[in-house]
Amino acid sequence: MKKDKFRIVDESGDKKYFTIIPNYILNHSTLWDREVYIQMKRIAGEGGTCWASRKTLAIQCGMSERRLDKSLRYLTEHKWIERIGKKEVITKGGIQEVNEYKISDLWNTNNSFYQEKNKGVAQETIPKQQRGSTDEVKGVAHGAYKEELREEEPIISNAGALRVNPRGNYMKERKDISKKEIVSHYSNGENKCALCGFADLDYLEIDHLDKSGSKHRKENNLSGGVATYRWLIRNNYPQGFRVLCRKCNNNQSSVAGLKVNDFLDLFKELNPSYERIFSNKTQRSALERLISKYGEEKVKGMIQFAVTIKNEQYAPTITTPYELEKKLGQLIMFYNKQKSKKSMVVKI
Repeated sequence: MKKDKFRIVDESGDKKYFTIIPNYILNHSTLWDREVYIQMKRIAGEGGTCWASRKTLAIQCGMSERRLDKSLRYLTEHKWIERIGKKEVITKGGIQEVNEYKISDLWNTNNSFYQEKNKGVAQETIPKQQRGSTDEVKGVAHGAYKEELREEEPIISNAGALRVNPRGNYMKERKDISKKEIVSHYSNGENKCALCGFADLDYLEIDHLDKSGSKHRKENNLSGGVATYRWLIRNNYPQGFRVLCRKCNNNQSSVAGLKVNDFLDLFKELNPSYERIFSNKTQRSALERLISKYGEEKVKGMIQFAVTIKNEQYAPTITTPYELEKKLGQLIMFYNKQKSKKSMVVKI
């Protein structure tokens, strides 16, 4: 008699929110590799693919992108995951390509490994003289606990620096969220440096416009960046702050950099895109040469005079330090013509 075959499909949805990991993975990898595998399988689900960006996956795993690359290489070499190509994803920065991975089916490998040499044997089938043996560990398949982990590097190495603990990951996530809110507010949603336009969130910082950062932190007992972010949020985003990249912020800490930046600010009335000249070496060099040759007071007077005549007929067009240096002769001639007509307050 021919037997009828039935295929039972579970559509209850009870297995939606958990991930099953083979013991073979847990016993043959470091904590870094396990974490990457677990997160990738969680994202892919059963039969799906993982196409999270390196940055997103590294944050999710609580490790650096460099450490993530090592684990991805290890998992790929052991064929626990398989890179199947590229995938286009839509991000805030536009369409980007990321690697797409498939999680390999390791259940046959897992089962055959633990069935060999009585590993994974049911408790009732183990001879009585083995029960209660000091070699056994409760809750672990017989002999499984004896497997040695991969020794590519110490498992606990640099754990503190990378914050591989639940609270550390939570605090880092909270810091990132607070920083995004602050940077977005003080950059009018542009999330970039006010001087050079650099837009990598990891390298953006909050700058005090009145250069009183040290005094402000001391008066309010603020230990660092995270504490400052919280203070800004608690005080409803007060004025007097802007977003700078680390390079521009460091330049302002030096006397030379501070002087040049102050003079570049004077071009705001001459050039709607004046922020771009802060990171332009040609423009900064031209301004430094002018200051070195004519002195700060005269150069300041030149820029202020250029502002007063920007709408005058036949006036030289000056919007950058390089144009000021190049057209300085024309500016002086125009000044002399204007001086003959009326008394000028500005000195050149």
